[in-house]
Amino acid sequence: ARVDRADVVVLGTPDYHGSLSGATKNFLDHFWHEFAGKLFATIVASHEKGLTVTDQLLEELTGIVR
Repeated sequence: ARVDRADVVVLGTPDYHGSLSGATKNFLDHFWHEFAGKLFATIVASHEKGLTVTDQLLEELTGIVR
């Protein structure tokens, strides 16, 4: 219910060996309809740059937002 009222969703995920974590991927796969059409802000926790994970996350979210 709170997601329906949100203007923006902040999604954080760890860098899991240079990839998006399985838990985050499963979450997005299962609840994609709840987030359809929402704006996203992303946060990636990484001991490196986290750019690969950021790219993967944006690719996943692009499919949801459209």
